[in-house]
Formats: sequence, structure tokens, C-alpha cells
Amino acid sequence: MAFVVPAEVGHAPYAVPLLEALCSCFDRVCVVAIREKIFADLSEDAWLLLAFGYGGRTRHIDLTVWESFRPFRRRPRPTKQVALSSWREHGHRLRKFLIPDEVLDYYHHLCGLKGCCRLGRIAKVGIGYVTGANDFFHLRPSEAEGLDIPRHCLVPSVRKGEQLPNGAVRPTHVAFWLAQDLPILLLNLKGKGHPPKGVCAYLDTPAGHRARQTYKCRNRTPWYVVPDVSVPHAFVSYMSG
Repeated sequence: MAFVVPAEVGHAPYAVPLLEALCSCFDRVCVVAIREKIFADLSEDAWLLLAFGYGGRTRHIDLTVWESFRPFRRRPRPTKQVALSSWREHGHRLRKFLIPDEVLDYYHHLCGLKGCCRLGRIAKVGIGYVTGANDFFHLRPSEAEGLDIPRHCLVPSVRKGEQLPNGAVRPTHVAFWLAQDLPILLLNLKGKGHPPKGVCAYLDTPAGHRARQTYKCRNRTPWYVVPDVSVPHAFVSYMSG
């Protein structure tokens, strides 16, 4: 079998049962990690997932690392073999094995030292809220005013890491974003009951009808209430290349 898969196969929880099942049903399971985008016009990075010898089983995943995609006729030569025991020990995240073995071993060594601890022991780290339709749920101050959306239904947000200043995010930074009329006001309707008149009119616009058809919106009730909106104690960048 051969598939083009999202690069999340290297770290996402939903990839774990897939890889476990393939390794219990095939002689060889190969993952080709490609650093450059295969599809330049898509926001999604893609890897390749290959399986050979149906009816067998394996205790390793062959990991091949390429800078860019290239056609091939034979099974790609693995950059390294990742033992399933080691993959499980490292949280079922194949992406970790892209770094050199000595670096990964040293990281694992540090985790066992008395003076070190994992971030997950002292903080809960998450990706924040997911709107399902960013352009609809984030408004410029001028747009919110023109649509007669009450201020208590809006909350300033950080949409991109590049938006963050050095050090702390202070009220002066938020005031500057608002003065620049940036689209940072998140429509936050959790706990607001029935939406005000101006909000109802906005939800019923053509943009609102398009937004409610997106995957995230149509799978939540009500579709216009964005979950997991909170004010964190700190921001941590991720997916930074």
C-alpha cells in the first residue's frame, strides 16, 4: 500500500492506532518525511506512508528523510529504523526521530535529571481556540461598529505569533492593534444567551451562511459559539519551521 498522508502522521494522536495496526499486519512499514512541500499551493505538509508484505508484522518503522519529493520505483532506503518500543517510549511521536540520535538521547537523559522537568508537568499547553472560519469570527473594530455588534460580545485576540511583542502583551499593545483597525476582535458568544440583534443580523449574512457550513462550525451546537476561548498566562510559539 502507498498513501500520501498529512505530515501530522509524525505526531498526531490519531496516527497512533493507524501505525500500530499497520505494523501488526505488514512486514515493513515505511514513512517518508519530506521537508519541502509536495503541494506548494496547499497549507498542509505531506509525507508518504508505505506498507509491504501483508500478513506479516514488524517491530520497526523505517523512517526516510528527504529534503524534497522525488519519484521512486523501489522501496526508499531508510534513514533510520525506529523500534516500536522506542517510538512508544517517546510518546508515539515519530517526528522526534528526525533529529540526530545523539540529540534525542541527550534530551531523554535530561528528562531524568533532578534539576529538569517537562513543561507538561508545570503547565497545560494547548493550541487555543479553533473558530472554523477565521475571517468570519475575527472583526476589525470599524467592522464591529458598522455591524452594531456590542463590545461585550467581542474579545481582543492574538491570531498570529508574529503579532506578539517581545516580553509581555500589555494593554498598550492591544490599544495599538485596535487603533490600527486590525481584525483581532473575536466574536465570543459563549455564555451570552440569545445573541443581540446586531449579532443575529451578522450571523445571517452570506458570510455567516458560508461559515456555518465549514467542518468545525457544522459539528458544534450552536455553530457560532467558539469553544476554548481563554486568556492564557503565556504564549508559546509552535509550527515555526
